[in-house]
Amino acid sequence: MSEITPQKMLKKRKKMLSVKTNFNLESLNTFKLESTCAFYSEISHVDEVKDLNKVLTQEPQLTSLFKAKEKVFFILGGGSNLIFRERIHGLVLKNNLKGIKEIGCDTTNAYVQVASGEVWHDFVLWCLDHGYFGLENLALIPGTVGAAPIQNIGAYGVEVKKFIHSVRGRDLLTSQMRELNSLECQFSYRDSIFKKPEYKNFFITEVVFKFPLLYEPEVSYGELKEFFKTHEVSPRAIANKVIEIRKEKLPSLDFYPNVGSFFKNPLVTQEQLNSLKKRTPQLVSFPHGEKIKLSAGQLIELAGFKGQPQGAFMMYSRQALVMINQGGGRFEGVMTLAEKVKTKVLNDFGVILEIEPDIW
Repeated sequence: MSEITPQKMLKKRKKMLSVKTNFNLESLNTFKLESTCAFYSEISHVDEVKDLNKVLTQEPQLTSLFKAKEKVFFILGGGSNLIFRERIHGLVLKNNLKGIKEIGCDTTNAYVQVASGEVWHDFVLWCLDHGYFGLENLALIPGTVGAAPIQNIGAYGVEVKKFIHSVRGRDLLTSQMRELNSLECQFSYRDSIFKKPEYKNFFITEVVFKFPLLYEPEVSYGELKEFFKTHEVSPRAIANKVIEIRKEKLPSLDFYPNVGSFFKNPLVTQEQLNSLKKRTPQLVSFPHGEKIKLSAGQLIELAGFKGQPQGAFMMYSRQALVMINQGGGRFEGVMTLAEKVKTKVLNDFGVILEIEPDIW
């Protein structure tokens, strides 16, 4: 039997994951909701992800969640697309994985591997600086790279799925690594396989992006279309205009805590749209595959909620799609206003709104 020296014990101790209990999460969510979690830790190296399943055996409360087939691990990136309950009964893991690596190209695409904890907007700017184009329409979207495929983020005519080659990660219960190609990710509008129950304890560690060698700018959407009728198109110009539009329309997180778009833009059939426009001819709509996309913000405004305080919360006065926390708001207040909005829009237009952020 080998001797366990003090040096070995110290080395082993350094590798152990530091887990805090009853941790306050208010500063780690952009909605600034009052919330605590039973357990909290931070992941800064991919090797730390391997042994997370061992934490289950050390904490009876987590073991109970596992046996009840409940969500055990909650992966926290920028906290910008999350609605926190006041108590989270699990282990919240702050993702601090960093690194960007150029991994070559083939005849059609260049490939870049990105750690999931990288800030999304910083990565978009890195791409512009290094000659990788296509993500500029998604500039200034808050959050991390790891959250992008989960939500299949999109804006101004572009969805991130177009640029994802593969997603790598680890099942935290089995410690099994897996790599999914773009098709296996089952991307759809603001959705992916990573939102399904079987992936509730899956930790995305890195995303491999593909960038077409032949660049085709996307400026057919809304304000971009009008602007670039009279301005020269370039990746940097698109990014700058998107940043300008988002800053103008969306509330600053420094002054108005929020989670960005609170509801998904609803999808309807052409027949439904025709019926709706008979009563409300000013409805805005956009083609989206075989369906038609409506503006959830416009529906909310027409329903009378724009700029009208409801307790601590309000649908923002300059963009009704965004719910803001005016101070001291809690989970119950969020859901109360959300249900009022959903009910009124359904009654007025017969359209069902879905909450976009994940609820923990």
